[in-house]
Parts: sequence; C-alpha cells; structure tokens
Amino acid sequence: MGSRLFRLARQCTKPAATCEYLSGIFFDVLKAIVAIFAVLLTFASCSRQKTVDREKLRSELLTSISFSSEVELFLERVMQGRVAAKFADGHVEYLSREIEREAKDLQEGIPSHDIERQFNECKRQTESLAHEVASSKSMLMDKAALAEVEKRIVKIRETLQSTKSSL
Repeated sequence: MGSRLFRLARQCTKPAATCEYLSGIFFDVLKAIVAIFAVLLTFASCSRQKTVDREKLRSELLTSISFSSEVELFLERVMQGRVAAKFADGHVEYLSREIEREAKDLQEGIPSHDIERQFNECKRQTESLAHEVASSKSMLMDKAALAEVEKRIVKIRETLQSTKSSL
C-alpha cells in the first residue's frame, strides 16, 4: 500500500491534489484501524465471562450456603432483639452488597456442560437470596415479616445444600 501511495504521489503534478488524496487515504486507514480496535474491544469484553467447572461451582455453592446461614443467624438475632438497630441496618446492607456481588459473578459464568443444571440452580438460588436480603432491609423492625423471610432463606439454603450434594 505504501509503494502505491508513493507512485500515485509522483504521478500527481499538483501538490494540493496529492495532499488531498493522501489525506483521504490516511483517513480511510485510520477508520480501518478504529474498526479493528472496536472488534478487539468487543472480544475483550466478551472474554470476561468465566468458565465454571465442578470445583469452581462447589466453591460458589459453599459461598452461597455460607451467606444464607449467616443471614439466618443474623435474622434470628434481630428478631430476638439482640442486635442494635444501627448495626442491623449496616450489616444487612453489607450482606446485601456481598450477595449481589456473588450473584453478579454467577451471571458472568459459563458452566461446563456436565454441571449446567446445578450451576443454573445455584445461580437462581443466589439471586433469590439476594432478593430476600434486599427486601429485608425495610422490615428489620417487623418480626413477623422477618420470620417469613427467614423461612424462605432456610429453603434457599436447603436447596443449595441439595444442589451441592448432587455434584
């Protein structure tokens, strides 16, 4: 391409025309480079998805089970009145944020084919746990509502444990 430019530049007798022609080619090349970088960035952003194998899923399940157990214990303490209101507000916010992060990590994962069912169940239950914890923020003073949330979280934990057993 470079030799073609020089040949065309030598054939052109008007310097203004040469500059105009060369600048047109320059912008065409620049557009091509920008397009290539756009494609590369697209591939780079797609590569953020992580392949989840059996061991990684087992780890994710243990993390979600641990979170659900911690939330159960925390809600029991809140319902017993053994937690200060400010601590309860802060801790439920922390738990919500961490469980949301775990759910997001699962969303970005791609399971190997042999664990697809268990992976989807883990993802679904972790999202449910995130939803339950987020909804409990507004009901920390309502013991009856917290008891219902706790029952649902127990079911989530049991489902996660069952899923882990099936690996």
